Amino acid sequence: MTNEQLVAKIQAGETNLMPTLWEQVEKFTNQQAGKFLNKYYERCTLVGIALEDLQQEAYLGIHKAVRQYDANKGVKFLTYAGYHLMSRFYDTAKMHSSGWEKRQEPISLDSAIFVNDSGEDICLMDNLTDSNAEAEIDEAVNRDYMDNVRPILYNVLDRLPVVQRETAILYIVSALACPMLNMHGVKVLKG
Repeated sequence: MTNEQLVAKIQAGETNLMPTLWEQVEKFTNQQAGKFLNKYYERCTLVGIALEDLQQEAYLGIHKAVRQYDANKGVKFLTYAGYHLMSRFYDTAKMHSSGWEKRQEPISLDSAIFVNDSGEDICLMDNLTDSNAEAEIDEAVNRDYMDNVRPILYNVLDRLPVVQRETAILYIVSALACPMLNMHGVKVLKG
């Protein structure tokens, strides 16, 4: 029985013939899926489409083609079905909208973009800057200093004899630089 005859019977209600039709057209649908995958391999890989996905879409495309096929138009069923297969493939690969070739697909922020000298993956997230992050970090450091380090430092300095205190302050100033201490509210004691 030809494809066209099987389709006519299925459309007439003999849906039990659908597996028979599928056996006859499966090789064609697999070829079409393979051709599409080879032609648009990069795109399919980018959106995560495997051959099996296209084969499943082909099966659904055949069902739609059976429902809509009109033998009176003089077109062979496989020619008509080919249109439905390609339409499903393009939809699956998100290629129906114009300009799909030029658009970038979203990239995960956890995607490795290179490997550093230590052999660690460096992700996109590692290289994004947040304009507020530096101010927030400075604020957290300052708050930590004011809440924890400053009281301890003053407590230790207050217990030292004057000469040792001044020596310690000079050492701190020379080591950390005066602007850093001034930024955190430390007053340099003058002897």
